[in-house]
Amino acid sequence: MVANDYFGNIIGGTSAIKKMLWYSSEQFHDNTEKLIGGKSIQGIIAPDLSYQDLTIYDDHALLSLLYYAGYLTATNTELDPESDGLKELCVPNKEVMKEWEGWLSLPTSSFSISLVQTILEGNIELFAKMLEDAVMKQMSIFDVGGSKSGKKAEDFYHGFVLGLLTEVTKRGVNIRSNDLAGFRRYDKFLEEKSEIPNAHAAIFEYKVVREKENIERRVDDALKQIEDRQYRMACSEHIQKLIECGIAFQGKKVMVKGRILTKKQGQWVVQDGSK
Repeated sequence: MVANDYFGNIIGGTSAIKKMLWYSSEQFHDNTEKLIGGKSIQGIIAPDLSYQDLTIYDDHALLSLLYYAGYLTATNTELDPESDGLKELCVPNKEVMKEWEGWLSLPTSSFSISLVQTILEGNIELFAKMLEDAVMKQMSIFDVGGSKSGKKAEDFYHGFVLGLLTEVTKRGVNIRSNDLAGFRRYDKFLEEKSEIPNAHAAIFEYKVVREKENIERRVDDALKQIEDRQYRMACSEHIQKLIECGIAFQGKKVMVKGRILTKKQGQWVVQDGSK
């Protein structure tokens, strides 16, 4: 089976899976969050894989690779027998779950936790500096392909941020991606659980700066989109403070702008000086 050869001979282990997951589509990122949350997903498993399949960052090929290599297993759920190759998939055990969490997290989980705590506390300036440092240290301009890279760059940045946030799912913070709120779907939403007093939440909207575009204009677009499309409706009733962040990526450059809102008599009010 090509899966075993790929791991053993091509990348000498599983270190490249992190990059493959970052390059996967937004839908695959959503499924990844479900898997590390202990849930199952549905996916089509290819009967065979070629080396070419594994070098184009195709979602179906990646899913099949993870299945054949033992990082996903089929549940006993019966699906439509006419759906060729469709399976209900989950992470098989705790040991393999640790592998998944390792692929999706930075080398030190304490950084991930600190990053999330910083934004949930409303320190937008420090969050921007930490995110910029992470991008500079962890990414290569060749990973995203510059301003002409198209949809693949968006997928990569989504996966990169997912990797930064994964660790906090075990620390009292729920993460949701691409869910419907207001008039459209937001990119990323963080929310402290209801048992945390005076709970906070954060909404992220990403923009990738294309050729001849201005990074500051794009980050303003992201922040305006959060307000215009009423993404703050994603917040649960127990949330008392909300941080809205527009984030623009241009290669290894990052710009963040945000505002802080507090709940007063059931209504969101922008905190003075936070715009």
